[in-house]
Amino acid sequence: MSDDGSPGLRQRLRYRFDNLLARGTWAVLLWLGVVTFLTVLLGGLLLAVFGVSYTSDEDSSWLEDLWQTLMRVIDPGTMVGDVGWGRRILALAVTIFGILVAGTLIGVIAAGVEDRVDRMRRGRSVVIERDHVVVLGAADHLPFVIRELVHAPAPDRPPVIVVLADADPADIHAARRGIVDDLQGVRLVVRSGDPTRPSDLELVRLDVARSVIVLGDAADPVRPVRTALAVAATGGGVLPATTVVEVDDAETATRLVESLGHRVQPVVSRDAVARIAAFALRQPGLIAVVDELIDAPKVGIRISAPGAAAGLTFGSLVAGLQTSRPLGRIAADGAIELTPSFDATLGDGDRLVSVGADDDLGRSDRPVSPWSGHDPAVDTIGDTAHVVVAGWSRVGALMLTEWISTADPTSTLTLIAPADSEAARFADRRADDRIRVVATADEAVDRLGDGSLGVVVLLAGAGAGPAPRSSANDVDTDTLLTAGGIAHRLAALPARPRLVVELLDPDSAELASLTGTDDFVISDALASKFVVQLAIEPLRRDVLLSLYDRTRPDLVIVDGGALGLAGTVTMGAVVDRACEHGMLAIGWRDGSTGELVLAPPLSASVDWSDSHRLVVVR
Repeated sequence: MSDDGSPGLRQRLRYRFDNLLARGTWAVLLWLGVVTFLTVLLGGLLLAVFGVSYTSDEDSSWLEDLWQTLMRVIDPGTMVGDVGWGRRILALAVTIFGILVAGTLIGVIAAGVEDRVDRMRRGRSVVIERDHVVVLGAADHLPFVIRELVHAPAPDRPPVIVVLADADPADIHAARRGIVDDLQGVRLVVRSGDPTRPSDLELVRLDVARSVIVLGDAADPVRPVRTALAVAATGGGVLPATTVVEVDDAETATRLVESLGHRVQPVVSRDAVARIAAFALRQPGLIAVVDELIDAPKVGIRISAPGAAAGLTFGSLVAGLQTSRPLGRIAADGAIELTPSFDATLGDGDRLVSVGADDDLGRSDRPVSPWSGHDPAVDTIGDTAHVVVAGWSRVGALMLTEWISTADPTSTLTLIAPADSEAARFADRRADDRIRVVATADEAVDRLGDGSLGVVVLLAGAGAGPAPRSSANDVDTDTLLTAGGIAHRLAALPARPRLVVELLDPDSAELASLTGTDDFVISDALASKFVVQLAIEPLRRDVLLSLYDRTRPDLVIVDGGALGLAGTVTMGAVVDRACEHGMLAIGWRDGSTGELVLAPPLSASVDWSDSHRLVVVR
């Protein structure tokens, strides 16, 4: 530094040199080339000044001396034939410099190649795909989202899934292989980057994507919102495609819609899982039906293109469709009507809502069965009267709120929890005489000993011991141990209640059956299925919510014997008999084996027994 504090010439040159090297491999190679050229030039100049040459020809040109100097820089063996100590000393200096340059050059090239390979492995190149589904984020349930997309039926299945996450692509591929090993022809492309940065989002070409899924982040609930805003920024403030965003609460979901418009589809995964779980508590076997309806590889809900069934009556579709079961229609203004009148004619802008495979929507000569109002004599099977809950999880409050709001007024809810727990505080907030808190499982189970139908629910972490549990595997292990103990208590009751367990890890499902569990809810898997359903067809959200709402036509399981079903019957006969009682039959369930069949062909037959139950929308 100079006396006045300003940098000197040495500092300025070093500063500029450091900046040059920081530009990357090409800058280092450029610097080496300049230094090599100056060295060759200096060597040729010295030879000319002293009037000597590397060759025996004293009249050698200056250009020849430059060439010979360059050869000694590149190849140390060139100096072997030099004669005379002056020539040897100069050749040695030039050769030593050449060795240093060669070593540096090899190191720079190796580092550059390694950096390029690392960038390729991490995925930093721009994808060249079109009509792909983009998944942003590396949440724990990312592999389940990939599985649902891979197993989606054509034409919903995307040709390419592109994942952009701030994680190592190798880790993402490894996690994916643990859930779905066979991609069934779908290509998975992983890019490394920060989804909240519009510059990184340019890697995945959102402008030509089919849809975008933004995964939630349990550690940073704000991150999905920032990601959605970044997606909108790439489109000049408008979302380039339908964008499903997992958010942490309903208020954030509302604000996202207000900010980004109709193309954003916010999903509060916790609430979705809670509603599905509450719905499944109503009857035995409903959780399996729900799983079929929201699982891409299975039956699923289908929504036809606008006008595909225009001019046809709903009754003719119920009678004529062979491999799918109509549920209702979505009007051009978005209004959903399930179980409409059989005389209702679908308009040009209407869409048909159905369950099952794609079907021919043409006319059918099959006669339409009479359609009447719901027959109250046909009761649902096993509506839950009493619920006992052990443990508490993030879905607990909403699940029980949903169940209480739709349950019979005579139903009761018993929570096994300490007085100062979150479950106890939930009971205090509700201030409902039907809810009570007990300290032990024995006291709660005794309440079910009168033979009334009930269900025991173990929420994730219900058996958490004194040691803190962090991984999903550890939490599920404790829950399953508790489930095994309660199952033994329930077995001694006159009428054994159902045992429903919430799990976090799908790998725990196989163990659940060994503990006497009747039904289980896997939170992450359910959330992933719901997210993918909306990414494929956003209108499915309202259809599913309509099925879960008891104030409107909903999904129930009834006794087929009450409809007169017996012996060998076809699905066509089942459909006709259900219509006579004001219900749309979509399948059946064998209570003895647990086998569920939804939307079979009308010609499919079944030997109806006392254990068989009919799945209907009424």
